[in-house]
Amino acid sequence: GDAPRAVESFMRGVRADPADVEVRNNFGYALIKAQRNQEAANVLMGLLLQVPDRTSAWTNFSESMVDDSNVATAALKIGVRFSANREKTLVFLRQLVDTHPNERYRQIIQRVLNEIDSIPLRP
Repeated sequence: GDAPRAVESFMRGVRADPADVEVRNNFGYALIKAQRNQEAANVLMGLLLQVPDRTSAWTNFSESMVDDSNVATAALKIGVRFSANREKTLVFLRQLVDTHPNERYRQIIQRVLNEIDSIPLRP
């Protein structure tokens, strides 16, 4: 619940091991929670350049881009496409569409859920 503290903690983790994908993804998420979306987008894009099939990073990147609904929607669709467990991802998104605190992001999630049948399965 303490986003600035989480940002600092994950920043230390990234400095300690910049190759740790999980720590970098969590750092991006903490930046989102601290309302530092541009910084989060930069961190997450760098991560996605290295691991382009990481669903959770695409989901976080999507959230960081909430002010650009087209980019946020496309990123979330890519995350769904790369999901190793589509059903688990859908359960997660269905929960978020009802609980996420940002109305704009809930609309983006709903748009993706409405178009789910058009998203190809993981390559």
